[in-house]
Amino acid sequence: MSIAVLSIVILGICVVLWVTEAIPLVTTAVLGCVLMSVFNVAKFSEIWGGFASDTVWLVIGMVTLGNAMFATGAAQMIGRGIIKVAGTNERTLLIVSMAVAAVISAFLSNTATVAMFIAIFTGLIATNPHLKMKNLLMPVGLAAVAGGVCTLVGSTPQVVAQGILEKQLGKGFGMFDFTPVGAPIVVVMILFVVLIGYPLGKKIWGGEQQAVETTEVAKTETVATDAAPQNMTKIYIVLAIFALTVFGFVQGFFSVGLTCMIAGTACVLFRCIPQKEVFEKMDWNAVGVLGGALGIAEGLSKSGGGKMIADAFIGLVGTDASAFIIFAALVFICMALTQFMSNTATVAMLVPIALFICADMGFNPYAFAMGLIVAANMSFATPVATTPLTMTLVAGYKFMDYVKVGGAFNIVCYFLVIGIVPIFFPLLL
Repeated sequence: MSIAVLSIVILGICVVLWVTEAIPLVTTAVLGCVLMSVFNVAKFSEIWGGFASDTVWLVIGMVTLGNAMFATGAAQMIGRGIIKVAGTNERTLLIVSMAVAAVISAFLSNTATVAMFIAIFTGLIATNPHLKMKNLLMPVGLAAVAGGVCTLVGSTPQVVAQGILEKQLGKGFGMFDFTPVGAPIVVVMILFVVLIGYPLGKKIWGGEQQAVETTEVAKTETVATDAAPQNMTKIYIVLAIFALTVFGFVQGFFSVGLTCMIAGTACVLFRCIPQKEVFEKMDWNAVGVLGGALGIAEGLSKSGGGKMIADAFIGLVGTDASAFIIFAALVFICMALTQFMSNTATVAMLVPIALFICADMGFNPYAFAMGLIVAANMSFATPVATTPLTMTLVAGYKFMDYVKVGGAFNIVCYFLVIGIVPIFFPLLL
């Protein structure tokens, strides 16, 4: 068996394990690297070098900054400001909350963003019984997921793809290259929810009693939200660090990963968050999946397995198929897969394949990568698609509620992606 075929077999094993989650996602990613190394698919340094990539440290730095925002009370202060602006009218509160959630999740953890809103809504509903958690929480979860695609650091799929692009093409995306594609999707989502999703949701769950089953995360965040800020100086410091980090992204003084690590280090040095808490709250699963996925992608690249898959796909679609048809097909496959499996794993699997297809057929690899990244983030039709949506289950939604409300917008999203991406990233070189 050639090493190219062997790398495909290893990828297949990883895909099955990622889809079924028979073992944890991070264990699968590391197992893929182990198998690639054991069978000499590529050099050890090439396979495991993903863990030292700029993108891995980008995640570590931004998670640290995000946790510092919550530890100091800065994020909760933002939340209270939302209530002052929006008031207690459900539709108005929904519009403002979705917009704020999208903006916050473009730079910080979308999981933490949803946790913050669970806390805010729980406290707000306690004093305003006419507000219903079911009418508010799912839309905010959708907005947090969609907002995460607006910047390079907003969500894990683009970070994974960035590492693959840098390794295979020598250059990735800029910090705000995603904004022209992601921002229109967020705007359309808010309009969709307000005009269609909100009334549809009220029909689906109607007058059901909407008692919130508060999870430990929500309890913790509620306490943090209701408590008065202990140290305003630390709040101002962490907000300044956040602003300087965004400024650094725009100016490009350093690599994105180094900029994020400077921010994370500053949070600890200025005592915005204890070092112990940094390690305790770090999303090590995301770090492990990212590093491992980069290693598997590198093994596919070095062995020739990725090119073999690309050739098979081209043979199936036909060499005379247009760039748009192939692009639309890949986006559809990606969006369908991410409803049930990790969007990180989906990107790690499909982006290398798309790059080989582009190399063979003369397509723009950045356009195809952008389409897959955005599609991977558009996981709205099931509560198991992404952690932020899973967290919204505390409002008492049923599985089919997501299919009816989120699934409807997923269909809209598909046409938005295949329509908007080629405008800003031409499919042909």
